[in-house]
Amino acid sequence: MPVFIRMFRMRYAGHDSRESVLNIHVALTQSAPLRPISRADPLPCMLTSLGEPPVQPYLIENIATIGKTYHATVISLSSRGKSAQNELIRRQIYTRRGDWALDEVGTRRNITGEIMPFQTTRRSFLQTTAVGLAAAETAVSQEKRPSPNDKIRFAMIGAGARGFMDAGYVVNAGGTEMVAVADVYEGKLTRAREVFGNEISTTRDYHEVLARKDVDAVLITVPDHLHADVAIDAFKAGKHVYLEKPMVHKIEEGKAVIDAWKASGKVAQIGSQYTTSVIYRKVAELIKSGAIGKLNMVEGWFDRVGGGSAMNLFVPPDATPANIDWDRFLGRTRKVPFEPARLFQWRSYPEYGGNVGGDLYVHLFGALHVATGALGPIRIYAAGDRLSEEHNGFGQDVLLALADYPETARHPAFNLALRVNLRSGLHRNEQFLRFVGSGGVIKAGSTYVNLNYVDLKRGPEIPPPGYSTLNAFPKAIQEQYLKESGARTLEVPLVPATLLSEPDEIFVPPPGRDHPFYAEQMHMNVFCDAIRKGTPVSQDPIDGLRAGGPAELCFASFQEHRVCKWDPEKMEEA
Repeated sequence: MPVFIRMFRMRYAGHDSRESVLNIHVALTQSAPLRPISRADPLPCMLTSLGEPPVQPYLIENIATIGKTYHATVISLSSRGKSAQNELIRRQIYTRRGDWALDEVGTRRNITGEIMPFQTTRRSFLQTTAVGLAAAETAVSQEKRPSPNDKIRFAMIGAGARGFMDAGYVVNAGGTEMVAVADVYEGKLTRAREVFGNEISTTRDYHEVLARKDVDAVLITVPDHLHADVAIDAFKAGKHVYLEKPMVHKIEEGKAVIDAWKASGKVAQIGSQYTTSVIYRKVAELIKSGAIGKLNMVEGWFDRVGGGSAMNLFVPPDATPANIDWDRFLGRTRKVPFEPARLFQWRSYPEYGGNVGGDLYVHLFGALHVATGALGPIRIYAAGDRLSEEHNGFGQDVLLALADYPETARHPAFNLALRVNLRSGLHRNEQFLRFVGSGGVIKAGSTYVNLNYVDLKRGPEIPPPGYSTLNAFPKAIQEQYLKESGARTLEVPLVPATLLSEPDEIFVPPPGRDHPFYAEQMHMNVFCDAIRKGTPVSQDPIDGLRAGGPAELCFASFQEHRVCKWDPEKMEEA
């Protein structure tokens, strides 16, 4: 079970910018004592490999500890610049690391080194936990490779970019084998033979794959409009099913998939890796512990530079009727003449794709439900537009949504605000959920680089005084108020509330769980363990519909300019 590395950071907006960082506390495990790093003694303990403890004017602005290694940002606060003390620090750091030195006053530099007092082994990380997720422990059992007798034989139905990614996670899970691939386009079958070898079975008809006795489980990574039909056929064929998100293209298809799954007795996992991520298990733990008081609002967003990848847009030169089973791609949708862009750019067509809501909001709903225990909202409204002429693989560049979650035994009532902006204007992609409570705020990222952390800000125990209007009343009334209220003054604090700051408590995944695609791999490992051992999956079809249904309604609200109502218990539009 994983341990989160805990970091504390506090900034103070005082008049003297040289004292902008008050203190930091770091603890590697719940049982370890907090080690203060204060103005008076800024760099003890954690940075002992730099030599003698550095002198007072140097402060840590930011520090993360990963195993035996620390990553820190240090700031020089001395007004004496090139003093003997500064020269000593520069010389120590340069001598020890050979690649870093402090320069002028106020300069920030990143450093990396060895932690001396907190030497922690992988075993201790797995024995001590800050995340209550049993499935996560099984998911990281990479050292315990399954025996050949436990081998799971997979087939991939839909060999697009996502399909090949999921197939890679299957192979990396260990004790697995890819034996067959189905796709309507001959070029993808050629690519499958290049990747997995000529011995792999390939076909345009997925029914041939399902008829194979040597296939235990299938990856269903077809366009959204085919999800329900292929999944139901797979369950009827007695296969375990890993079904990419969103679970279904139309909400009314969801219950048929659930019924087929229950009747089959097989394992099913919906491919939304956020539900396995240790990030949102940690958020759930913090909320349950009361870290932010009573939850009242959640914000979630995806900010991206561009909408679709080049692979979503590329139409290969051999996309001809001879190389594509056109009718099989269309499925139960209306019959249209051959137009290869519909296949290779299917997300751009509402008939086939889940749009921004089904493709991205479904992740946010799934993670939110893991963190809060919620089953779903009851009312949804969305607005947006396609504001760029450049093709982005979706029908919208911007989609905004509001949702109401009523009070239940699982959580208090709260409101949800979501957004996707595929033209965010920044190089850095962002995807976060921000949980706001009466006593604090949690900002939780995703599994990707620079976003895989949980940031907790706790509010003050006693709220600061608000804006006072009493100075507009007669002096006698002011004096009466002071006497009756016990207040000592009517003056508004000199430091505006906009300059106040709470400490940050930052939790980052432990070693091994901070890889950019670790949650996706862990999501597949959970599925494989469920097949072998009967352990729970992270998102079964019921949870998949409870996340996918509201996501689809966000798009319906946008398209139809209406408020949508949802019944999270019955999993249907109300």
